[in-house]
Amino acid sequence: FGNNIEGALGIGKLDFANSGFKKVKINDLIKEVYCGNEFTIWKNVENKLYISGKGYGFEPCILMDKKINHLDVYEKTLCFIDENDLVRIWWDFINDKKDVEFKMPSKPDDIKCGNSFVIVKCNIFVYKIDISGEI
Repeated sequence: FGNNIEGALGIGKLDFANSGFKKVKINDLIKEVYCGNEFTIWKNVENKLYISGKGYGFEPCILMDKKINHLDVYEKTLCFIDENDLVRIWWDFINDKKDVEFKMPSKPDDIKCGNSFVIVKCNIFVYKIDISGEI
């Protein structure tokens, strides 16, 4: 419900939520927002990522200075296709400070994630990557 004690803007526990809305300060033009369990990802008009939430604070800060083509968030999982067409996955974004990278057999053009899997569309083919790293 936003503005909880961790700075996460997604659905949280009501007993930690403040009443009313709080304006988020960011000096950039944001075009998309994605909510995880304990974090929020902000994508600006240049396709660069910001983050707020547990361990990052309430105000969005730059996550990385790379351009991100497509991304998705589900509960603890963050996945995206970067500017070099690599698939990057954090299975538990708050606790795993390092992502895993995958070079797909062909150019990826969309990505979606679940709790322990990621689906990547490459042209007419669809690939599933599971938490073990198998494609």
